[in-house]
Amino acid sequence: MGNRSSQCIEQIRNGGGGDGVQLPDAAPQLDAQVVELVKAQKAYFATGATRSIPWRIEQIKKLCETMRDNTEKISEAMASDNVVPSHFAGSAGMLMGAMGYYLSKVGEWSAPKVLDDTLPAERRGGVECDWLALSEPKGVVLNIAPWNAPVLLSVLPMLGALAAGNTCVIKPPDSCPATSKLLKEIISSNMSPQAVAVVEGGADVVNGLIDMDFDHIMFTGGTSIGRLIMARAARTLTPVTLELGGKNPVMIDTMDDAFLAAAIKEIVHTKAYFAGEFCQCHDYILVVESMWDKFTKALGESVEALGEKRFVRMIHERHYTRVKRMLLEHQGQFLPSAAPQPDDEGLRLPVTAVLEPQPNDFIMLDEVFGPCWAVLKVASVSEGIAKVTSMPTGKPLVSYYYGQSQEGSDAWMNGTSSGSLAINSGPMRMQSNFNAAIHGVGNSGLGGASIWGRHVFETFSHTKHVVRPKDGAFAGSIWAGSTYKPSAGKPSAGKAEGAQK
Repeated sequence: MGNRSSQCIEQIRNGGGGDGVQLPDAAPQLDAQVVELVKAQKAYFATGATRSIPWRIEQIKKLCETMRDNTEKISEAMASDNVVPSHFAGSAGMLMGAMGYYLSKVGEWSAPKVLDDTLPAERRGGVECDWLALSEPKGVVLNIAPWNAPVLLSVLPMLGALAAGNTCVIKPPDSCPATSKLLKEIISSNMSPQAVAVVEGGADVVNGLIDMDFDHIMFTGGTSIGRLIMARAARTLTPVTLELGGKNPVMIDTMDDAFLAAAIKEIVHTKAYFAGEFCQCHDYILVVESMWDKFTKALGESVEALGEKRFVRMIHERHYTRVKRMLLEHQGQFLPSAAPQPDDEGLRLPVTAVLEPQPNDFIMLDEVFGPCWAVLKVASVSEGIAKVTSMPTGKPLVSYYYGQSQEGSDAWMNGTSSGSLAINSGPMRMQSNFNAAIHGVGNSGLGGASIWGRHVFETFSHTKHVVRPKDGAFAGSIWAGSTYKPSAGKPSAGKAEGAQK
């Protein structure tokens, strides 16, 4: 990629914009081995081998079991790359659960579906037809993974792609070099590169890969870079799925003290556990006026009770500088009230709330993705809805409502738009259902789902509709008059077998 795009990527990583940047016209030169790898996957896909259900099952099992068997090595690599949390055991458990679900469903999802014929009988010319909907794999998929979950989000979306019968190229984040290197080593040692392969590199490699005309691109990351990915993919008309996050709002409605304690614990400990570097973290909090004093008091006390766990490490200096600016440069008040003391040498920031920042403060203009929240007072749930729906950052990936009012939760559910909504629950419970998609809307994502379940299978599938006349007939068009029905007693063509072997 040219200097202009490299500067753009750096600007975005540092919290700058990047909108409207012109991508370079010259195509980056990929390593010859990478080019041959992608070509080999395309050639292998063309053989039809990936349409086999046993092939799909074998690849899913190999990929998940490889990750599980290397849990300790992955944890060590992520720790050296300052990924928070670095331990991979929980993620490995998620992958094994997803594996079991996909293996039990891939045959059912891939089977042809019979459709009704809606053409009026008088327009059929006496010829009846069978209709099928076939789920076909799209082809070769490119997955560009983020640094906050470099292994899980390299692998998890690809389970759906493999279930749908695709081959996969994974581009892990270059800002996690140890993890990226390990991921390439363990996948290349356990899987055929014709099925799944890892390609390392930075922005040049990303652009070069996109230019290779994949059949689908999956990208998880920030909105600004998502725009660049989509603009580049438009050159080859490659379909793109973007999972982009966003400023996730939290509505605090009326509740009793015990319920409030549960809500506060969820908000504070989720932020501390992930250092805020999690696309589903609570971002800014809207508190109804009647709960303001109770909520802010309890929030401040819960943050202070974290003790040493209050200070969390940012992944690298660029991100640290960006979040530090959000934490310090505003017109609001700190909670707890003492001014936070960043640790520049250790790249650590304290979990902190910013009360009543102004709309033009940086903390209100972009996804935080760090250990702080903006907290705003509103007169009612209705005012909270008005604020959320007018945010310049657009629609969020996740929205949260905490309160004991059915009327309030219904109003929030029907009055706001988000990729997903959690009412009186946290992100863990929200993403624990294989039947529920995690995907964005508007600025927070588009083009399908990326985590698990049938939604992801469908993201990486094309539904082909098939019409076939019955009994060897020919179903022509009324403007051509070209119909044919075999005479009685003549042999007719056998029925097609639509099921995949």
